[in-house]
This record gives sequence, structure tokens and C-alpha cells, in this order.
Amino acid sequence: MSRAQSDLSVWAEKTAMAGLLASAAVASIGLALKETAILVAILAWLIHKSASRTAPLSSAAWPLGLWFLAGIISVAHTVNMHASVQGLLKMLKIIGIVLVAADCIRTKPRLEALVAAMLIGASLICVDAFVQGLRGYDIWRHFSTGEAPGGLRRLTAGYGHANDLAAGLVSMFPACLAVALSDLRVSYRRWAQGLVLALSAIFVLTFSRSGALGLAVGLFVFCVVRRAWKTLAGLTVFAAVGWMNLPAPIKAWVAEQPSWIYVLVQPLRLEIWQAAINMIKAHPVIGVGVNTFVLNYAHYKIPSDAIQASYAHNQYLHMAAEIGLLGLAMFAWLLTRTFGVWRRLLAHPDADVRLMAVGLGCGLVAFCVIGLLESALYSSRFVYVWLWMGTLFGMATTGSGSGTIPVPATRNEQRSSHG
Repeated sequence: MSRAQSDLSVWAEKTAMAGLLASAAVASIGLALKETAILVAILAWLIHKSASRTAPLSSAAWPLGLWFLAGIISVAHTVNMHASVQGLLKMLKIIGIVLVAADCIRTKPRLEALVAAMLIGASLICVDAFVQGLRGYDIWRHFSTGEAPGGLRRLTAGYGHANDLAAGLVSMFPACLAVALSDLRVSYRRWAQGLVLALSAIFVLTFSRSGALGLAVGLFVFCVVRRAWKTLAGLTVFAAVGWMNLPAPIKAWVAEQPSWIYVLVQPLRLEIWQAAINMIKAHPVIGVGVNTFVLNYAHYKIPSDAIQASYAHNQYLHMAAEIGLLGLAMFAWLLTRTFGVWRRLLAHPDADVRLMAVGLGCGLVAFCVIGLLESALYSSRFVYVWLWMGTLFGMATTGSGSGTIPVPATRNEQRSSHG
């Protein structure tokens, strides 16, 4: 490699990292800023890979590539080519975020930089949400608060809907909690501790049932992985007390529902799920076409359904409907690989890296659970999910490269090293 190529490669890699950090810091401010940061990161990374001619991509590349291939194949059944091309571009952006993060965030200083960017992003969300609670609209995009039973305000911040805000918070909260408990810089810990309190209050004021389910599972896994049984017991008591002290209008609404399933999902979700299932039955292998759920909805909904849903309120049914069971299987493979990498990192010799891995992994767990009731996979508003995924792959990269975070080898790697 020539000196010029080397300098270009180093510059581009640093620019890609800066783009990732910027996307995490401005995630709640506006889509244009975040999209620009992501685009800069991906383009700079492509220049870096081209100039350095380095190496193999992350082990996430295969499941991501096959997932994208399933999206391409689904276009055979699309009812709108323009919409499907837009869907493929969304998938490419997601793939880019994961691969850039996996390639760039492999050292502890880089991990700490991502932590700082996340804390900035979480702080901006807190400011925005609290201002919205006081004024009735958020700072950045002037979204109004939502409404819960009894006219109670539901915070939405810059996400536009309380459930979307909750989906963003559940992926961030375990990571903030991990920083609060870590031995990182004192300023980081105190900052994160304050954010945990602020985010908890904001989360409660979203009145999001899907968010509550996701966060409950994420924190349960967090406590189990760390064997924090007293903390788990305390959180259980806190949740029980919170449930008993719900506002009277919420309690009255719950009492009116015919069953607990209606409390959790409402009848509307059941009707939307049936439409998604009808799409899957019609085209089980390759789906109806990526990014065409809303365009196909009227054709597949049940007769009693009077609404026009824009998404399935279940990201797995949504994915299977659009890119088929083939695409869903590829995504399941990606999640399997991700949590396999996460399991290795839980045995990391560095306590801070190990704790941060717990936080990132539990954020992914919480997001996967909220996905049972929401469809958020393709939205760029949830950039943290893909950053966490890529970071886990990056942190688990083995090798002796400069600054690479060492991780315990798998049994297969140990056997091969002994001949």
C-alpha cells in the first residue's frame, strides 16, 4: 500500500467513526442530521476499505448479506417497485451501520467514545421530553404529547409517538445502567446515574405497554446475567408497587378490557396481525415484497377491519409478510450469531468491557421483545440497536491487531491453536 493510500485509509476510518458517534449523539434531534451522519460514516468506511484493501468483513456480513438477498428476491411479488427499492435502501443502511460499527469499534477507547455519544443522545432525549411535558410539544420537531385514558399526557419527545419513544428508550436504558455501574470515568458514571433516573421517569410517562414489557425482560436478563438477585427482587417490588399505584383512569381502562391479552395488545393489533398472517399464507417463502406491507394491507385485511395499518405492530410478522419466511430465517440467524458473540463477551477479562457488553446485549433483548408488539426494525430512529449489534461483533473480534480488545477464544479456536 502506498503512503497516500495509507493516509487516505486512516483518514476515512476516523471519519467513519466520527459519523457513527455523531449519529448516536443527534439521534433524537432530527432525521436529517442523523441520516447525514450515517451516510458519512458508511461512505467513509467504503473509502477506507477500498484504500486499505484490508480484510475480511465482520462475521455478521454473511447473515446480513443473505437477509438482504431475501429482500431482493421478495421484489418478484412487489406491487410497487419504487417502494421496494426504498425498502432495499433501508436494509442497506442498516447493514452499513452494523458493518461500520463492527469494523471501527474494536478498542476500549472507541467503546468509551461510543458511550459518551450515547450519553449525549440520551441527555438530549431527556431535555426534549421534559420540555414537552411542560409545554405540550417537543423542542426539535414540535410534536405534541399523546393522550392516555383519562386525558393523561403521554410523552413522545421527537419520536412522534409514545410507543416509538419507548422503543428508543428500551435499547438505551440497559446501556446507560451499565455505564452507571461501571468503573469508567467518574464523570461518565455520575452522568449515567442521573440519566437512569431521568429516563425512568420519562419511560413511566410514555404509558407504553409494549415498552414496559420490553424493558421488564431486558432488566430481568440484565440482573440474571450479573446474578444481581437482590436488585431483581427490588425491581420486582418496585414494579408491583407501581402497578398498584397506576392513575385511576388507567386502572378503569384495564378493568374495562375483556381479557389480559386485550390489555396488552388491544383488538386492533389482533386484526392487523391477521392481515399479516394472510400475506404470509399467500406468499410464505419470499413474501409480498419488501416495504409494501401498507400497500398490500387493504387486499389482505379481514372484512371487519376498518383501519388502514401502516405496519404490522409485530416486526417479525411484518418481516415475514414482506420478505417471507426465508427473510425471517436469515434475520433469526443474524440474531443467533449476535447473541452467540454476546455470550462470549460475558466472559471478557476486562470488567468494564464485560459490563458494557451486558448493557448493549440487554438493550438488544429489550428491543427484540418490544418488537412483538411494534414494527421498528427499518426505522432509522432506532440507530442504537444497529450500533449495539455492530459493536458487539467488533468487540468480539479476535486477533492481535493494535488495540484490539482480546476476547476468550471459542473451543474450536482453542483446538485449532493446539494443532
